[in-house]
Amino acid sequence: MIKVLYIIAFAFVFLLTYILLDPFRMHRKRPYSTIALKLSFLVYLVFALIITYLFLFNYSRSVSFFEDIENPRASLHFTLYMITLIVPTLGIFLRRKFNRRTTYNIIFTIVNILCILYYLLLVKIAFDVNI
Repeated sequence: MIKVLYIIAFAFVFLLTYILLDPFRMHRKRPYSTIALKLSFLVYLVFALIITYLFLFNYSRSVSFFEDIENPRASLHFTLYMITLIVPTLGIFLRRKFNRRTTYNIIFTIVNILCILYYLLLVKIAFDVNI
């Protein structure tokens, strides 16, 4: 039952984000970089919610991965995971504060894609999945 509630909450977060971003509304000056940023953020958000769900409900594997004393990279991966949850969200919130927005949009599109790739790597490492 709790898993279903989390799925509903995550779907609500995604729907709310989609409504607030309105990704297919074209920007007059920067149409391509803006849509790339918004779509990459939405794809990033799907991956972030899925990986969070996996780590929440596959408790024994995720805890054993992040708290493995014999694996010094476990705490590094946990820190990187927390950073990848925060940085893209800050990037989408702060985008209107910058004057050179085309460059900013491209940089954070790349950041979002790198976070997605990191999540795929993290699933491969933590859950022994062949991707």
